[in-house]
This record gives sequence, structure tokens and C-alpha cells, in this order.
Amino acid sequence: MAQSLDQRSTSRRLTATSTSPPKARLAYRVGVVGHRPNRLPADPADLASIRSRIAAVLESVAEAVQRFRSTDTDAALYSDEAPLLRAVSPLAEGSDRMLAEEALRQGFELCCPMPFPRSSFERDFAPHEALEPESVERFDAILEAARAGPGLTVFELDGRRHDDEALAAAYAAAGRIVLNQSDLLVVVWDGGRSAGAGGTVATLQAAIGYRVPVIWIDATAPFGWTILRELEDLPALGAREERRSRSPERGGEYAERHALAENVAEIVRTELRLPGGSPSGGRDPADNARQKAVRAEAERDVRIYFAERRPAWNASIVWKLFRDLVGDVRLRAPALRTRDYVGEIASSWPISEAEDPRALPQPQTYWINERIRAHFAWADKLADRYADAYRSAFVLTYLLPAFAVMAALLQRLLGTTHATDHAQRGSGAVTSSLVELTILLAVLAIFAVGRSRRWHVRWMSYRMLAELIRELRFLTPLGGATPLPRSPSHLGGYGDPARTWVYWHLRALARATGLPDARATPAHLDSCVESIIEAAVGQKRFHRTNCQRYESINTRLEWTCLAIFLLTVVVLAIRTLSPDPSLDVWLVIAGFFPALAAALAGINNHGEFRRIAMRSRAMVDEMDLLERQAQELRARLEDGERAGLAEVTGLAGKVSQMMVDENMDWRVVVVDRPQTTG
Repeated sequence: MAQSLDQRSTSRRLTATSTSPPKARLAYRVGVVGHRPNRLPADPADLASIRSRIAAVLESVAEAVQRFRSTDTDAALYSDEAPLLRAVSPLAEGSDRMLAEEALRQGFELCCPMPFPRSSFERDFAPHEALEPESVERFDAILEAARAGPGLTVFELDGRRHDDEALAAAYAAAGRIVLNQSDLLVVVWDGGRSAGAGGTVATLQAAIGYRVPVIWIDATAPFGWTILRELEDLPALGAREERRSRSPERGGEYAERHALAENVAEIVRTELRLPGGSPSGGRDPADNARQKAVRAEAERDVRIYFAERRPAWNASIVWKLFRDLVGDVRLRAPALRTRDYVGEIASSWPISEAEDPRALPQPQTYWINERIRAHFAWADKLADRYADAYRSAFVLTYLLPAFAVMAALLQRLLGTTHATDHAQRGSGAVTSSLVELTILLAVLAIFAVGRSRRWHVRWMSYRMLAELIRELRFLTPLGGATPLPRSPSHLGGYGDPARTWVYWHLRALARATGLPDARATPAHLDSCVESIIEAAVGQKRFHRTNCQRYESINTRLEWTCLAIFLLTVVVLAIRTLSPDPSLDVWLVIAGFFPALAAALAGINNHGEFRRIAMRSRAMVDEMDLLERQAQELRARLEDGERAGLAEVTGLAGKVSQMMVDENMDWRVVVVDRPQTTG
């Protein structure tokens, strides 16, 4: 693999024991789509004008990233490594190569997603097919310059050439990889209609649809540039006069260069900074206020995350004791000491054969695990920590008041029993009052700490981050799509999860990770399908356990509450029929039982155990279906039947979206239930 030394040293550093969550490396990616020489100017001077615009964009990106690193406060949210700049180009003749060459001159790494295996792709550049002289030699020279210089990643797709439709699909697939890997897309386009599916115009329109910022460099004189953000910004295809009128006015070369640099800098800052509060602001004061609020919340929460530490001891053991006792009818000794987070998941996230319990070489799995394992481990284990804290707290805040009632009733009982002994009566009353006061103060303390530390919010934020990183594990080797958290419009009041620090951090991690050196061979696809199956099986196992456990908890708590009330009725009936003072202790129990039943009912309601069980049952069914589809796909690959990257990627997208949607639904439930006093 032709990964840079910086990337390899970063990976080694992240696998070591760390004391706080790791930060992503600062990275920025520029992709390109554009015409081949047959739709570019023939005059060398005109080509030089287009090349100079491309070079100016790349230079502006490099300057903006460096300025961000030097002056922006958000730069502290990235690791201390040198910024990484990456150009994404399939290296087709014409525009692709111009950007790649200029990028290498400015120190950008090169990521080359090829629509076909390299040997097949080079057929496009053979003398009888090429549109420029010595095309194969130029293609090879760019790759070698990248490999020997800033760094090279080659991702060979499995496109086929048996007809025009397959050919267009291959180039469209490469275009999607370019979009997946681009934070800014440079489009060299003459404004004309598309020459076929999967070309420049289709990729340009897809980029706008996916909210990838586009800089359009006009392939016709005067070779102006335009920022495209909305489909409405596109000129009518082929309408030359409209295209000219929409080009920005220039005041000479210096003014044009300055305007380009300013626009590029704003695009770069928007991607690299936390969401909300763009430096340029907006015209609507209400929108500005909302943006500032989003920014303030994101800044607070991300700094809290990076300041997290792994505690030596685990104090939140009540929840798992309660869960195991009620749900599994057994008690396990709680783990009081916390282990190293990365070491705890090493066997399930191996980065080498030595760590892999299956002892089967999995190069692509090791590659992606090495780059994201530490990030996942910290998010996952911190999510578990705050889930235990939140759940332990609500179990205690419901149960403890019931025992406070017991203490008050005991005080009454002691006052009756020792009615002739004032000293004993006074001592018992003080003791009972102190016990009751201590319990109530403990409840208030748990409430105050849980609210101030926002255990429920941290739990959901870290869980969302962990699950999104988990999905990168099987999406990245397929072309690097980033899972998108989404909420239905009717839940808009809970905020847009794509406008949180969590998604910002995920994008930063995806930018820094990039793509592996890979070729979409049956062996590679089989490895990817195995990762999808592993994810589906893991989810199915988790949700099946959840379904069984939480159904049991819900059922047992409901029956226990009913039994307690029936027992209370029996005790009261006995006390009524036999007014013997010696039975007053049963009267105290009869007073405590309803409080205990109410506490258990509150735990059942707050814990949403029935809802968890129902959601998990549905997830088991869905994941079982997706697992069967993956198993069928793997069987076809093993039998040598045709199964392409697009099919595997589509299946991975279904699994990913199912996992994201389930997590978003649970996020809404928990965020709406902060810590209470019972």
C-alpha cells in the first residue's frame, strides 16, 4: 500500500494506550470532474488559462487550510499532525490530469478512483483511442510522481465495457467515489449538454444534490469561475448568453484571484469548523441567533468530549446489577476497575494477524481498523459509561424514596412501640429522621450531578458517534461513503443530528482516513461482504439479547407490582380483622409496599423497557433479512458468479441506514428524558 509515512505513524500512535479520546488529523480533499480534450480548447494558451484557474483553486485551498491551522480556534480540535491535502482524480485525459499534476506540484496526495481495473482503464489511453499524445506514459508518470512524492492511493473499480450502458455505469460509479471523497469539487465544463450518462454534467448535478460545494471553471473563453451551491445556480444547458451573464464580473487578474481565494477560504472554513456561527454570518437575525446557539452547543460538547478521561474505577454498577437480577435472574460480579478502552476491543477490531482470533489474513479489515479503532473504542466505552451512570441514577432515584417512606414508617412504629420510654422513643425518631434525610439528600445529589453533567446527552452523543464510526468500518473499503444521521421532519424540534459536533467529527475522521489501496476483485468484495455480515450478525445478536432481556424486565416488573399490591391488600385485611398491636409491623410493611411498587413502575416507565424490546424485535427481523441477502451475495462470489461493487455497496448502504435510523430513534427517546428525582 502506498500510504504516506505520516498516516502510518498516526495509526501506530492511535493504537497505543491513550488517556483521552483521539482527535482526527486535519485534512481537506479536492476532487475533479471535467471534459476530456475533445471538449477543451485546442489552443495551448487557452488550456494554460484553464490550468491556471485550477492551480489557483488548489493554491487557495492550501492557503486556507494553513490559515485555519494557524489562526482559527477550532484548529485545536484536530490532532497536532501536519495538515493533509488530498486531490481526488480518476486521471482521465484532460481536466482530471491537469488538476492531478497541479495538485502534486503543491504537495497534495493523490487518490485515484479508476472506473475499471488499471489494465483495462489504460486501454482508453492506447494510441488508437487516446485524445492526447503519449497518453499512457503521462498516466503512468502522474501515478509514479504521486507514489514517489506526497503519496498515492489507487482504488480500482470493477467497471465493464460490454456495452455503452455498462461503460456509462462504470464512469458514473467512479464519479460517485470522487464525490464521496471530495470536500470541494472542481468542475471544468463548457456549459453544454451532457454527452452521455455518468459524465461531467451528471456528476456536477449529483454534487449539488449532495451539498458538495462546486467551483465551476468555464471551459470556454474567458474561462471564468462560478460557485455553484444550488441547482438553481446552474445555467440552462447550452445557453451561452445566460452562462456569460451569470459569471461574476472581474476587475483584472488580481481582483479575480482575490475573489477566488476569498470564496475558497469560506468554503474550506465552513467544512473544517464546527457547525453553526459561520464567520461571514447571515442577513436574518433570527437565523444568526440559531446558528450561534448551534455553534455554542457544539463547541461546549466537543470540548467536553476531548477532555474525557478513563476513570480507574467504575462506580456506576447499580444498573447492571438491577438488569442482571431482574432480566436474567442472576447476579454477576460487577467490574469495578476499568480496562484500557482500545485493548478491550482489540480482539474484535484486530489490526494484525497477531490480534485476530481467527488467524485469517484480512488486509483491508486491518487497514481500516488501524485507522479508526481508537476513535471507536473511546466513543463506545464512554457511551457505555454514561449509559450505566444515567440508568443507575434513575434506578436509585426511584428506589431510594421508597426506602425513605420505610424509614418514616419505622419512626412511627418505634414511637408506638416505645410509647412509655421517652428516651428510646426520641433516639429512634432521630435515627429514623436522619436515615430518611440522608436518603432524600442522596436522591437530590444524584439528580443534581446527573443534570449538571448531562449524562443522558453524553450517552446519546457518544453512542451516535460510535455507531457512525462502526459503519465507516464497512463503508470505507467500498468507496468511502459517509453515513448520514437523519431525523424525520416531525422530530425537527430535537435538532438536526447532521448539524452536531458528532457528525462534524465523523466527517473529519472520514477525511483523514481516505480510501485504501484496493481493487474490486471478488476476493476484495468477499472481504467487504464478510464485514457487512459481521455487522448485521453483531446487530442481530445485540438486539436479540435486548429483546429477550427487556421483555423479561418489563414483564417481571409488571407482575411484581401487581403482586405487591395484592400482598398489601392481604396485610391490611389481616390488620383490620385482628387489631392486635403486635401486628403493627405488618402495617408498616403495608405502607412501604405501595411506595416500592410505585418505584418499580416508575423504573419500568422511565426505562422504556417495553419499547426497547419492540424496537429490538423489529431490528432482529430486519437484520436477519439483510444477513440472508449478504450470505446469498457471498455465496455468489464464492461460486464465481457476477456480483459487482455496486451491488455490495447498495447492501452496505441498507445495513448502514438501518443502524443509523434505529440509533436516531433511540436518541430522541433518551434526550427527552433527562435525570429526574423519581
